[in-house]
Amino acid sequence: MKKLIKSKLFLQVIVASMVATLATVGIVGAVTTIGENINTGGTLAAGATTITGALSASTQIGVASTSPLGILSVR
Repeated sequence: MKKLIKSKLFLQVIVASMVATLATVGIVGAVTTIGENINTGGTLAAGATTITGALSASTQIGVASTSPLGILSVR
């Protein structure tokens, strides 16, 4: 038993267990916080409704860039 307690393997197992436990607690806490702030029933509501700065809309769409990917149309 003394060899087990003094061995580096035992210490590594303890540290790995603590890291895994803390990571799990952090993930569960984050998911719980996000879940409490999302409301999926009814209409979409935003807390801040003021838009500042330049805003424009057109019929062109782009994917993660400022250059248009194609023309957007509604039929």
